[in-house]
Amino acid sequence: MILPAIDLMGGRCVRLKQGDYNQVTFYPADPLTMARLIERMGYEWLHIVDLDGAREGESVNAAVIAEIARSTSLKLQVGGGLRTLEAIEAMFSCGVSRVMLGSVVVHNPEILEQALERWGAQRIVVAVDVLDGVVRISGWKEKVELSLFDFVGSLQSKGVQHILCTDITEDGMMRGPNISFYTDLVERFSGLNWIAAGGIRSLQDAHRLNEMGVKEVVMGKAFYQGTPLAKRVIPCLDVEGGRVVKGISFAGLRDAGDPVELARTYDAQGADELVFLDITATSDKRAMVADLARRVAQAISIPFTIGGGIRSIEDIRCALEVGADKVSIESVAVLNPDLISEASAYFGSQAIVISVSAKRREGAEGWDVYIKGGRERT
Repeated sequence: MILPAIDLMGGRCVRLKQGDYNQVTFYPADPLTMARLIERMGYEWLHIVDLDGAREGESVNAAVIAEIARSTSLKLQVGGGLRTLEAIEAMFSCGVSRVMLGSVVVHNPEILEQALERWGAQRIVVAVDVLDGVVRISGWKEKVELSLFDFVGSLQSKGVQHILCTDITEDGMMRGPNISFYTDLVERFSGLNWIAAGGIRSLQDAHRLNEMGVKEVVMGKAFYQGTPLAKRVIPCLDVEGGRVVKGISFAGLRDAGDPVELARTYDAQGADELVFLDITATSDKRAMVADLARRVAQAISIPFTIGGGIRSIEDIRCALEVGADKVSIESVAVLNPDLISEASAYFGSQAIVISVSAKRREGAEGWDVYIKGGRERT
């Protein structure tokens, strides 16, 4: 099972590099928007770490977590600063399914024992963060004197069933997980449900871990950077004058139906996402029809991308605000390439899609790129 991850700092989505608070990347997408995107991608669980809470010793982003619990159907696994029974109770009360305990397990082990007795081992996860074979706590800043294996053995003897083990060396590096490290843990402690984190960048990584006994994996940076996580079926619908059209090489267009009704059909048939491209919006100097995005968003439950007539940050904002999950830019990517980096920085790269229309050169090698709905060669 894959658990997409959101790390919170100051109410925003962030990622740390190897647990270093001085190497932080802030992402434009707000936590609730990111959670809803993950929900629409079909995931059941969301892993949330309150980094401020881990550093301060008490939950700091509880309001954000509660909002995600209220506004989505995701099962939440939450940690960071949960060091009292009252703090744990507050998380469960707002809709969290599992809590993660870290520093308190070392400094106040009776809290762990009481939590296991009160809520059961299925709702308690112990976070074991490891750097160069040494267990770290307090936001990865403080070393634990016990060896990793002795520490895990003591947890197992207390009745712990779920252990989240983060390999700090690989966290945020996108190099893949340390397979031998997790293999050793599973072989030594086969009775535990291991949850792996750190460096996991693809479904292939997750499958490799699953094959050697790791039942759950946490993936964070991969979601922000658009790493492909599955084979996906994504129908693309060309739109002209508010109707879906079909043609050959953007010519000989014929009516193919209402875009909203076709969207409902594809949603019901199990499509993963949809793409709508208004193929004449740019050439006719028309802005993208926001009404289409709004109506589609109200009709389907899967993510969708919309493009055509996108020329500015404001055009992108409008499309996203009315319900699109991503926007596609084509002509402006050629005419104003700076918009690509500006939009990716502002909205997050996960919200920006580049559309390329290419045609093989006649009588010569290579391809030409076309813009304005395939009407103008660059």
